Amino acid sequence: MNTYTAEQITRIGGREWRKSDGTLRVYLNVDVWAPLVGLEIEFYKSGNIAHATLNGEKISNRRAAQLTAIKVYWEASQIFITRDAALGREIREAIAAEVARTKPAPDDDDLTPTGTAAEQVTALRSAGRTVRQIAEMIGVSISTIYRWARGICRPLPANAAALAAIA
Repeated sequence: MNTYTAEQITRIGGREWRKSDGTLRVYLNVDVWAPLVGLEIEFYKSGNIAHATLNGEKISNRRAAQLTAIKVYWEASQIFITRDAALGREIREAIAAEVARTKPAPDDDDLTPTGTAAEQVTALRSAGRTVRQIAEMIGVSISTIYRWARGICRPLPANAAALAAIA
């Protein structure tokens, strides 16, 4: 079984989250893991599933809904997958391939060129920007900005670059 770091899983699209006991978890949402295993789902504007395929073969909307309910997350160096053990093996293999394919950025330890996200948010707030303004300029939610400011999670590289650009 492969072991990973939180940074590796975040680099491929994972979202960091701290449990109430302080344990770090990194979730891979369905929009991240589904393409890795060949799951494609089209939705109506209502949010209902319009069409779904797995590795190019049509699957029922019910099966697609079951697959989208799978939770994939990293905790304590390992990947955990809820439900559907058969697809779980494929998801693990796809994650391993994606982690191997992505290389760390040269300054992966530095979140941004001008300091940590928390420091940058603090500087922007001191300069008179509201959390709402910062969130809108970067394209993230207000709660995300608060989590960055408290150090609960770190921005993805694209968001870190956007934060650095406005700081």
